Amino acid sequence: MAFNTPILLLIFNRPDTAKLVFEKIKKQAPKYLYIASDGPRTKKVGENDLVKETREHILSNVDWDCEIHTLFREENIGCKNAVSSAISWFFDHVEYGIIIEDDCLPSKSFFPFCEELLVKYKDDDRIWHIDGTTSQKEMGTYSYQFSKYCLIWGWATWKRAWKHYDPAIQNFPEFKSDNTINEIWKKNEVRNYWLNKLESVYQGKTDTWDYQWAFTVWVNNGLSIRPQKNLIKNIGFNEQATHTHNANPTLLAANNQEVIFPLKHPVFKIVNSKMDDICSVDHFDIRKPYYSFFVRIIRKLKKVLS
Repeated sequence: MAFNTPILLLIFNRPDTAKLVFEKIKKQAPKYLYIASDGPRTKKVGENDLVKETREHILSNVDWDCEIHTLFREENIGCKNAVSSAISWFFDHVEYGIIIEDDCLPSKSFFPFCEELLVKYKDDDRIWHIDGTTSQKEMGTYSYQFSKYCLIWGWATWKRAWKHYDPAIQNFPEFKSDNTINEIWKKNEVRNYWLNKLESVYQGKTDTWDYQWAFTVWVNNGLSIRPQKNLIKNIGFNEQATHTHNANPTLLAANNQEVIFPLKHPVFKIVNSKMDDICSVDHFDIRKPYYSFFVRIIRKLKKVLS
């Protein structure tokens, strides 16, 4: 059966992980495949060859009936601009779709999971994002639950949602002065974490795109869908990674699983706060200040004693 949901594959300078991710996409044989890549950095020795190798491998191995679209940049414009502009380009052509990066290895059921929910919620303005990732054990009896977090290791969304995305988060000053964060997150350590992250983005100090997406969803009172089973394994914790250099033990241990079909849909669209609390720790390492203090002390002691 043809897989008609468009897929955007984001690649760059990691042919090893990109090949593994592409093999998963190849097995799904999507009818529409969009491929985007930033240009190589001139000061990174050998990166031009890696970028070229990655692009050529993907294009030369599409051996099924597929409509291919590419956005291959010659110059490097950075993570924030390259990824966000690629997603905007994607949604210039499609109404909804799946976005997956070159280090996010999907399970077999990730694709039909996203496809079914993209169709089910395509006209539901409350739902803005579909995750492929989860680190906690199953919570509840449904196939997925609702969250405030938007995890981007294999995800999906709609043009109707992405059109609100603002990489500069120009409304952040009002968001901050009105204490809007208090309506979104109840724990002080979580509020402070995200205010600091968003402030850094607003000031142009952080070259990323995903915090802005989370901000967009939050200020529009949107919800994310989180699967009960982990459908994505990040295989990019290495020196070639743009951001994920250090492996989080919890996330490394989260191997791919398969969701069971037919999906069992929740009756109510209510955020699972306990699930989000776990996500705050597992994915963002947000902890109470005293915990972070003791962790820093222990790390310094280990460094001195080693």
